[in-house]
Order: sequence, then structure tokens, then C-alpha cells
Amino acid sequence: MDRRSLISPANITHNAGLISSALETIFSPNAPELSLIHIKRRAMATDFEISFPLGTKDAVLMAEDCLDLISVLENQLSVYIEKSEVVNINQYAGKTPVIIEPNLFYLLQKAKSLSHETNQGFDITAGKLVKLWGFFKGPKRVPSEIEIINLLSEFGSDSLILDPAKKSVFFSKPEMEINLGAIGKGYALDRVKGLLLNKFGVSTFMIHGGKSSIVCGSSLQNQQKGWPIAINHPWQPNNRIATIYLENRALGISAATYNNFESNGFRYGHILNPKTGYPANGVATCVVAAGDATSADALSTAFFVLGADAAIQYCEKHKEVGILILPENEKEQVLVVGNLAAEF
Repeated sequence: MDRRSLISPANITHNAGLISSALETIFSPNAPELSLIHIKRRAMATDFEISFPLGTKDAVLMAEDCLDLISVLENQLSVYIEKSEVVNINQYAGKTPVIIEPNLFYLLQKAKSLSHETNQGFDITAGKLVKLWGFFKGPKRVPSEIEIINLLSEFGSDSLILDPAKKSVFFSKPEMEINLGAIGKGYALDRVKGLLLNKFGVSTFMIHGGKSSIVCGSSLQNQQKGWPIAINHPWQPNNRIATIYLENRALGISAATYNNFESNGFRYGHILNPKTGYPANGVATCVVAAGDATSADALSTAFFVLGADAAIQYCEKHKEVGILILPENEKEQVLVVGNLAAEF
């Protein structure tokens, strides 16, 4: 469905979710046709969970292989693990080109491309901005305007120099650091999806990371519309915004519900605008459906930052993408634009 619509918050149904929500996953006990087996493990500071139809052969063994892969990727991508490949890049790429693992090189290429597509609404090179606000290891604080202005000149995706022949990365701004927090979970889900399809030949599954990155395979039996994913209000978890149906697609959900702090009566969320240096505002939740979880993750961050007008413009050029935006202001209407199978 390629459409644009605006839904009044007054018409949003107030009941629990079906399978997954923005910040609380609920597998409905009232839907017996969704008989699933769930296997989960902690990684990347969140819970990853894989769901198969009940009766799927070797489900637990397959899930263990998939979750092992996620653990390997965490050790490669995390800025919190001292010996990770990303930490090594941040230490040395400002001095000399660093040759990296080919799949990680692809991820950096993808991230740079998405940064350009979104006019820097999403930017992995803003790692030091995350640290400046204390969202890395704390303490959380409001930096001075001078600190922010000075730091804005020290990063940008154009300064991420990628050499396809050598599979190397170089920072032309030597103080720059990358942080894959807004894209890493989606990338991990795409890698797991590839493992399930190519190694095990399994096509019916749902995987989520932290309940905010979701990838689905083929539809369940008796679910012809696809996997029903319930999107709940970020501050009112029993208030369902919409049900989105996914088949062989992914969903990224961005909200600043938990990771935030208050200072002088203002609340500051962890999703930062790389263009201004300040936390994004105006959007309560941004949900993006795309063909892959890597893109869905990054784009949900981008349009949480950029807002409704930018989302509309993006979907006009990228017909495969669908976006739902819930504004912070409850008097404003919910936006649904692009290729999104949603019910309200």
C-alpha cells in the first residue's frame, strides 16, 4: 500500500498489543493461531528473541546458532567492548587507513549512504556527540553551547573515507569516532535472517532485538496479512497506536522513552540531532518498515530526528519504505506514509 494518511489521536484504540510493541513485547494469549516457540538471549545491552512456529524442527539448535552469531557481532561492533573492531577503528583510523572485515566494511558503506540519503538525520560519525551528552558511560549532562558548536565541526559522514579495493576506513577528521548504536541491532538481525534462510532453509520466523528492531520471514499459517506487530504508545504501553503487518520485511522503532534525563525542568532524550548537536524533539515515536532491518533501524532514527515533512519526501523517492510518526504533541495527527500495511 502506497499511501499517506493522518489519523487523529482521539481515534486510536486503547488496548494491548498483538505480538510486539515499541517498548513492550506482548504475545497475545487471545490468539491461539499464533502458537510459537521463543528463544532469547541477552546481547548488545538488550534481549534478542527468535520465534518459530510451534513444531519447527531443530528450533532451539537453530536459535542457538543465530544467537551465537549475534554475540560474535556484539564483540565486533560494540563501543563498550575494549577489543572490538569498532573500538580499534576509533583508535587508529584518524591516523592511518584501517583494513576491516568485509561485512563490517559493507555496513559502514550502507551507513554512509543512509546518512547522505537522509541529509545527516542519521550519522554514525557522531560518536563523540553521544559522549558529550553523557549517553555513553555518563554522567548525563547538558553541554555548553560552545562545546556543541566546537564538536559539530569534528565529524560528518563525508569524513568517513572508505576504500572498496582495500576494504579500509580512514577518518579525514582525526578526532572523529563512529558509534553503530542506531544501526547495529538491525544489521545483526539481517545477518541472522541470512543464516536462517541460507544455512537452515527456514523461512517462517520473527526476530527482534530490544523490541525496537524486528525482522519477519514468511507469514504464519492463518495470518495471510503477515506477522501482526502491535505498536504501542511509548508512554502509555496499554494504548495501541496501530497494528502493522510484516512479511519478509523489517521494522525499526525509535523512541526516547527510557534513555533520557531531566535538567532544569527539561527532559533530554538520547536520540541526538547530528546537525544541531541537541536531542531531537517533536516526535514521540517513529516506526519505519523497509526491506531490511539495517535500513529500518537507521531510518527510524533519521525521521525521529527530522520529522514528518522529511519522512514524506523520503517515501516519495523510496516507494519500498513505509513510515509512521506519532508526534509528541497529542493534538497533532499521527502520520502514515508510504508502503505500510497498518490498521488502527
